[in-house]
Amino acid sequence: MSSKTFHIPKWGGAESAFLGVEFKDTYILILSIFVALVAGKVWGTGAYLGIPLAGYFANKQYIQWRDQRLPGFIRVELYKYGLAKYSKGFRSQREAFSGDARIINPGSARIVARLTDVEE
Repeated sequence: MSSKTFHIPKWGGAESAFLGVEFKDTYILILSIFVALVAGKVWGTGAYLGIPLAGYFANKQYIQWRDQRLPGFIRVELYKYGLAKYSKGFRSQREAFSGDARIINPGSARIVARLTDVEE
């Protein structure tokens, strides 16, 4: 076994960045810029500056909120209300799976065997 340690940065696989976040996470900010271009013609300079600034802070709050949740949490919420499906095996929330209690994963089988193999 090697004694070398490696530091993997949190954003090591990040793609192109725009204002400090990945480009795919800046949709709120980009949309607010286009809204400001239209609203600025109607309400003037305050809209040109205020709307993108509000979009920046809204985008920042969204990223912080999203980082506190596990991947796939949106799909879980949609599935809970019957609006999404997990796989072709479970098409809806009302579908029940009837199967045996056999463990397929070898690692899980070893853990269960250790836990249930209690000597008395």
